[in-house]
Amino acid sequence: MQGVVQFVMINPKKQTEDFNFETYTNEIFYRVLDPIKTLYGIKNFNFYSNKTYSRECSLFIDVHEYRITFTYIPSDVSPQLKVDIAADFFLLQEPHLHVLKIELKDALSDGWEHCLWLEDKQAVAYSEVLYREVHSVENALRKLINTILFYRLGGNWWEEYMSSKLKNTYGLRNDPYAKRARSFRNVHTNLMSIDTKDLLEILTFKTYKVKKENVLDHSLSGDELSKRYHFIMNEVCNGNKIDSYTTDLTKILMNTVEIDLDFWKDYFEPWFSCSLDTFKGKWNAFSHDRNHVAHNKLIDDKLFKKYRSVMSDLLEIIREAEKKFNDHFESKTEKYLEELEKRKIQRESELYERQKMYEESGGEYLQEEKIVSLLTKKIIDTFYEIEEKVYYRSDIEIISVKPNIYETDKVFEIAHRYLDKKIYVTVESQIDGSQSGVSDLQLTLYSDDDIEETYDISFTNGSVSFDEDQGVYVPISEKDLDIAELSNLERDIDTLIENYMPEIESTHLAGFRCEECKKFAINIADDNGLDIGACLNCGHINGVGECTRCGIAVDSSEDELCFSCEAALLN
Repeated sequence: MQGVVQFVMINPKKQTEDFNFETYTNEIFYRVLDPIKTLYGIKNFNFYSNKTYSRECSLFIDVHEYRITFTYIPSDVSPQLKVDIAADFFLLQEPHLHVLKIELKDALSDGWEHCLWLEDKQAVAYSEVLYREVHSVENALRKLINTILFYRLGGNWWEEYMSSKLKNTYGLRNDPYAKRARSFRNVHTNLMSIDTKDLLEILTFKTYKVKKENVLDHSLSGDELSKRYHFIMNEVCNGNKIDSYTTDLTKILMNTVEIDLDFWKDYFEPWFSCSLDTFKGKWNAFSHDRNHVAHNKLIDDKLFKKYRSVMSDLLEIIREAEKKFNDHFESKTEKYLEELEKRKIQRESELYERQKMYEESGGEYLQEEKIVSLLTKKIIDTFYEIEEKVYYRSDIEIISVKPNIYETDKVFEIAHRYLDKKIYVTVESQIDGSQSGVSDLQLTLYSDDDIEETYDISFTNGSVSFDEDQGVYVPISEKDLDIAELSNLERDIDTLIENYMPEIESTHLAGFRCEECKKFAINIADDNGLDIGACLNCGHINGVGECTRCGIAVDSSEDELCFSCEAALLN
């Protein structure tokens, strides 16, 4: 047995001269026992050592022993109460250890100003499990990026395409690594050491090329940006410092280029089962929690379960993408390359004309794909806000579906893991990419299969005309986006979750199977609004035993003593 948790309470909120250490610790301990009895049962407990400022207790939860030591440190300035929990090492991932330490902390916090957490080996054990899985997810994405880009861009893709910022950062890092592990000094290791956030930067990386028509072209010398460029260059050539014009010059030069390669669209999107926004949302959440795991080490059971679920989802997406790419690579390589080249040429031709209309009209006229992209992003942003609010809950599953607003299909679904309830949203659309065209999109909210409400959003396109005198496209009317009803959709989904999907803890379920469906889904809690004995999977009412002494429901199909009464009789 070893110390596993240690924390200190500092400065009682009310200091009294007649403070009785033994009475106080008894009161605290009995407050803690009640919820533990309900959840797991207590076989025995005993304060086997009682000193003036130190008390030690042996507590048996289920069949496992814990030893709790209370040490009071009196002081005129800052009295303290130290709590130590000792247990066998193999109990570090047991849920009742987590409940014990949190219940003790919460019971004491009412009477003290501060709680200082000194040691928590259970949280460290959680982090060690999570960190191993973190590396699995990171390395899976590293492998996928290398596999695809080596195939599409060649073995020198890192050196030829990546920004100098990335190459310099990891060049400085990799050289010392190679010197330490000399067996690997002649292998390509750039992605092995790259930070989590920078893996996402590679997925979304873009290269640029000079536009055919730009402000440096002599034929556009009458353009405002071209005039500004010539003015700045005259100033610099006549002795003024270029630093004064950095912002303006950057803006002008950015206007001379357009996207050449879009790594996500050109190389990765065909293999991923989710949109870029969905993957970025999942990866950013993973990265945020990764830093918590790596540095903070304070991890409770809910975060442990939720983060494992997040990593499992990501790993499934990445491995599915890898499998799709490998299957395609093996069977259709030549055909794929030929088709891709045709699509690239066609896309570049269409893009040039569309980009010309967009730029010359001041961005007021959007093509159909940009309208779809704009509306899709607004929908995804709304659902992301909803998902963030229930991120911690392990009893519901949020199914992220890549929105396809061309089809009447589910774009968002929340399902309760225990209750036979679901909430989902479908979309119907009419997209009009013509000038002054109105694109309508209707979202329908369902509870189970009943329609709750519909929500309408719309986009009115701008219009342009070609001015033959100026030789450019000029705007006639402005574009307009109306998404006010998305906030109503978010509000109504929040309400449905609150009213129809109560949070169900695993401790609310019996340890025996339903008579009908044979699932471990029988409710034995009396405080969650559900009938005792009701199966959360099929609805069948099962017989649940009662305590022969106090009459409360017990985790058995037969009547027997509850844990509390059994403990009371034993003591």
